Amino acid sequence: HRVTRWVWTGAVVALAACEPAPTPTTETDPPVPPQTEVAPPPQPQGLHQQALLRVGQNRYDDAIELFAQHLREFPEDVWARLDLGRCQIQIGRFGEAVETLRQATGTHDAVVEAHYLLGVAHMRQGEWQEAASALRATIDRDGDHLRARWNLRMALRHAGADPDAEPE
Repeated sequence: HRVTRWVWTGAVVALAACEPAPTPTTETDPPVPPQTEVAPPPQPQGLHQQALLRVGQNRYDDAIELFAQHLREFPEDVWARLDLGRCQIQIGRFGEAVETLRQATGTHDAVVEAHYLLGVAHMRQGEWQEAASALRATIDRDGDHLRARWNLRMALRHAGADPDAEPE
């Protein structure tokens, strides 16, 4: 049973499916490839938590300042950097989001959502080749990431490439 949900995010349409990946049930089934383990995000504390509260109140400028303060103290906090990038995308600061999310993918390459959001930020700037590259990186890390697959097809179309020629 598959449940599908459409989410409109400005000019970018995201498609998400709520279905776990199948696991082998017999010896004839192919093995499931190992996934790179990434620790789940910790419960936000201090400035990170305050910033998320500001996001919930639509006080994005305050949230961005709190994220920046938190990241000065904890520069390796990929989850705060990811939340900062989301916030920057939300208010249309796409160039800043690209830089923030590049830093996140540079220090924590296995965080799939950082690659995906980097692709979205590039799309919102009309940087179709860069978007396609980030979305391919997302799919390389999570082959079942349907939003990345959908947006990759859109980016390739805008870049003048044939999305049907893209390997699955």
